[in-house]
Amino acid sequence: MMKRSGFTLVEMAMVLIIMGIILGSSSKIFTTLSKNSKIQESKELLKQISLDIIGFSKTFSRLPKIE
Repeated sequence: MMKRSGFTLVEMAMVLIIMGIILGSSSKIFTTLSKNSKIQESKELLKQISLDIIGFSKTFSRLPKIE
């Protein structure tokens, strides 16, 4: 009797299912981290804009004109 080496279809299917679960959950984590990063960047930009407007108003004693 010959001994066969290799994986069965069931073993390969299980590995693919496990890899799919791992990749699916990690992609959700990366999406959440990306959104949080963009939110933080926007908050910092708004803070810098408000500081610039305050600096302009102190320098020129008026607010900038919006066109």
